[in-house]
Amino acid sequence: MSMRLARFVLAICLLSSVLSAEETALERAARAGRQAVYDRAHTTAVYFLKDVVTADPQHPAAWKFLCRAYLALGQVDAAIDACRKQIDAHPDTRDVYGTLGQALWQKGQRDEAIDAFRRQIDISPRDISAYGDLGRSYCELGRYEEAVPVLEKAVAMHPYYDVGQASLGDAHLGLGHIDQGLAILNKLAQDQSRPDALNRVAYILASHRVGLDLAQQYAEGAVTGAATELQERAEQAISTSTLQFMVSLAKYWDTLGWVHFQRGNLDAAEKFIAAAWSANPDGPVGDHLVQIYQRRGQKPPSLAAHPIPAGKLFAEKASADFYVVQAQKPPLAEVRFIRGDESLRPFTKAVQDRTPTGVFPDVTPAKLVRRVTLTCPGEGRDCSIDVLTASAAVFAELNAIPPNTQVASEPLPEKPGVYRAGGGVTPPVPTYSPPPEYSEEARKAKYQGTVVLKLEVDPTGHTRNIQVVRSLGMGLDEKAIEAVNKWEFRPGIKDGKPVTVTVSVEVNFRLMTRPSGQ
Repeated sequence: MSMRLARFVLAICLLSSVLSAEETALERAARAGRQAVYDRAHTTAVYFLKDVVTADPQHPAAWKFLCRAYLALGQVDAAIDACRKQIDAHPDTRDVYGTLGQALWQKGQRDEAIDAFRRQIDISPRDISAYGDLGRSYCELGRYEEAVPVLEKAVAMHPYYDVGQASLGDAHLGLGHIDQGLAILNKLAQDQSRPDALNRVAYILASHRVGLDLAQQYAEGAVTGAATELQERAEQAISTSTLQFMVSLAKYWDTLGWVHFQRGNLDAAEKFIAAAWSANPDGPVGDHLVQIYQRRGQKPPSLAAHPIPAGKLFAEKASADFYVVQAQKPPLAEVRFIRGDESLRPFTKAVQDRTPTGVFPDVTPAKLVRRVTLTCPGEGRDCSIDVLTASAAVFAELNAIPPNTQVASEPLPEKPGVYRAGGGVTPPVPTYSPPPEYSEEARKAKYQGTVVLKLEVDPTGHTRNIQVVRSLGMGLDEKAIEAVNKWEFRPGIKDGKPVTVTVSVEVNFRLMTRPSGQ
């Protein structure tokens, strides 16, 4: 071999090594972003996935997961753009159309959202959530005849799919099938103990002015459950889940107020809907409040919110965020510094004094968690306090969480012929994942949580060698294994061929009063 040829071969080897290292690093970043989405660490997901799609715009799944992360962060336009780029690159991606539909629906693009849900069903005919999204969309548009067959398919695939059941009951009431709709909704409310399920049933009944006695009972149960949970969480470290319970409580107050409105109890309706508006002013709540004033023949007051003057607390330009936890009895307010300019940390008492007292509609023990921003423009001008709505507080906190920029090294196969995702191995993707049933013991104990399983997905897409990594006990580990044994996957791919891949999956158990699904 000549010296020139030897140098050429060496250069090619070195270049191949560099390209291989870059590819491995890219796949590690993609895996980190994907796992961050599963872990709900959405800012971390965006951090990694943006680099992946910049380096490889044709990546098989990065745009899809980036779309999900953006949507969770409330960045709807960015989510729509990412979903569409995934579709442009890979039109047959299984999970992207449903996410796109949800984002489009939030933007008010109803027809486009419905088209996306239909496409999701075409690609994944056993995707229960896609049927639920489509059926619920038809119900919200009053297209009940179209909703019924879609929702019947969802419920047939999973009889305990509560969203599908609620929407199916809604559709039947909308078509005038009162007995059928009531039977579905009352059974759902009796079977479920979760506040969200009770609230969903109560709102549907109230909207159709049917079964209002039961609607009030269900709505009151939802309010009590959410208030109790929020009271407990407010005494601990506040997280995004705490703020999300605040969003839920406001929603449940609005539903209970809406029930009172439909029953003609305008004073009670105003108490609850005004409290909901104070905590989380959004379109439906404002519409309900306006209807109360219209029925009374009164002019609705201005519902616009404005920053609250806080005085000349600080001479320099600065800004900081705080949590204010408020209780009705005994009346108190606790202020916690979150983040921002440390020079404003001492002004917690000023924030406490100047944050408006939350609106409590009744004497049910509850604590309100409010996120406020203290802004001082400097130059001798007054500082101001801005109280975020409950929904805005969730998105502000999600977007403020710094990303974890550490990526674990690519693991080696655990045994011959079995791989982990990454480094040229694509992960298996669930195509059919029926939820688990509850064990009788756990149901009676009202026990809930998550079982983590480690398993292998073989080249045919079936599971094997299932092991429990995180146990719950009370028979739920066995129920999780039983469910996952039925799951089907699109297998992982290496060098263009299906291979056996090791994965970890979470199986969630939600609190119910009978052994059933998620």
